[in-house]
Amino acid sequence: MTVIFPRAGAFAPLCAMAAILLAASPARAEDDEFEFGETTFGESIPAAEIMDAGIKKYDAKDFAGASLDFYEVVAAEGDPQADKFRQKAEYMLGRALNKLGYYQAAMLYFDRVVETGSEHRYYKATHKMLYLLLKKLGDPSILEKLAQYDRSDYDERFRDDLLFAVGKHHYEMGDLDEALSNLRDIQRESKHYARAKFLEGILYVRKNEAKPAVDAFKEILRVVEEDPGAVKDPDLYQRLAWLSLARIFYSTTQYKLALKYYDRVPVESPQWLEALLESAWAFFQVDNFEKALGNLHTLDSPYFSDKYFPESHVLRAVIHFTTCNYEEGRQGAERFMAIYKDLRDKLEGYLSEYEEPADFWVFLVGLNRDGQEYGSKTSQIFDAAFSDKQLARMHRYLRRVDAELDALKQAKGAWGGSPLATQLVQDVEMVRSLAVDKAGTMAKSRLKRVTDDLRELISQMRKVQFEMANAEMGQLENSIRDEQYQSKDVRGVEDLKKTDEEHDYWPFEDEYWKDELGSYVYTVKVKCGR
Repeated sequence: MTVIFPRAGAFAPLCAMAAILLAASPARAEDDEFEFGETTFGESIPAAEIMDAGIKKYDAKDFAGASLDFYEVVAAEGDPQADKFRQKAEYMLGRALNKLGYYQAAMLYFDRVVETGSEHRYYKATHKMLYLLLKKLGDPSILEKLAQYDRSDYDERFRDDLLFAVGKHHYEMGDLDEALSNLRDIQRESKHYARAKFLEGILYVRKNEAKPAVDAFKEILRVVEEDPGAVKDPDLYQRLAWLSLARIFYSTTQYKLALKYYDRVPVESPQWLEALLESAWAFFQVDNFEKALGNLHTLDSPYFSDKYFPESHVLRAVIHFTTCNYEEGRQGAERFMAIYKDLRDKLEGYLSEYEEPADFWVFLVGLNRDGQEYGSKTSQIFDAAFSDKQLARMHRYLRRVDAELDALKQAKGAWGGSPLATQLVQDVEMVRSLAVDKAGTMAKSRLKRVTDDLRELISQMRKVQFEMANAEMGQLENSIRDEQYQSKDVRGVEDLKKTDEEHDYWPFEDEYWKDELGSYVYTVKVKCGR
């Protein structure tokens, strides 16, 4: 389908006739899988001739030659004749560069269209190109531009894709209501429906609205059960829904219900260790110290030595303190301090050493690429940084930009030595510099958050140490342990040995077995009130 943009005055009929004639050219009628309209002009002026030559080259798939012609018009600043064709030249130059595989370079010219807004005659057509380049380039800033468009501009063929992507963008920007508005528009038959419902649930959690959050996560479970083939990776979203429901019920003090959903997360899933640690807190809340410590015992397994769970040490110390097992609690707290105070200092050192965000990003990428050894715990944190989805997207995007810059610099022939190529290298280098600074800022923010969390855990552990010391010395009333524990009956070892037809009791003999992980029960003697 060809869209004809009429011009005012006597040239309008001529423009319409030219557009009808040009519609017969299949090369210009589509770009990748989408059709785009063209505007044609009939003036016999140099700019018109250059544009005409560029169109012919584009139709003949000489995209390099076409880009040079279009750039000549774009670069003719202050030329009143060129001004008449500049909008078309910007749009066509973006398309030609896209065809050449210079996606970031293409974005430079589509940016001009978006900045002009709806007054640009190619504003709507550019929306389709932005969607394509988002897929090819992965530039996170493209989402900001897509978010400027009205939803009525969305092409029905990828409407749900855009609704989800733009909704996620608004979520990341903190505009929760606009994010929800986009996500709710996604149809139940869409491949994005389960993802949209998951993000919708997270949004309601952030808004402290538990009921609609629970409804969203339970809807995922219904969809997966009724039509798993309609969901991309149904097992993943089922597990995420279980884990999210468990967290909501924990936050609303419904601990037994939380444990029910934590228990559904399968051992072989990537989310299992998170569920194991979080369920340990739930077991603690219902006074099942044996099972809570058993879960923490699993996390101590050599199988998970590369995982970062400092919070587990704090919970273990709190349980020993609560049950008046001060010696075990003190030893555990000392081990925690020996490991994590040093780690905190190292992380703070990195943040201070690489004060500029760009420098920090270069350091982080080098660490990831070269596999330098900074200690197991430090490496765990840096690995976690690159597992952050936003940072991972920035990393992939910058790698693509680097590859494009290399290709631009190595371009040969007339095109490689052209003013266009020279300008593109400069402009893409500037875009890269800004993106590196943004990525470094994001990375520093995340590492600072980890460091702040670690500082808070160290503070909590110091409080536990202080309370244990006071309790042992009998100087102060225990401010953490509830008096109910003083009269609690102590469960004997024989009670812990009780099993059912699917389980056997087997004492731990200093060796972990994979099939035992998650099933440990730790014998606890409550020594309070003696």
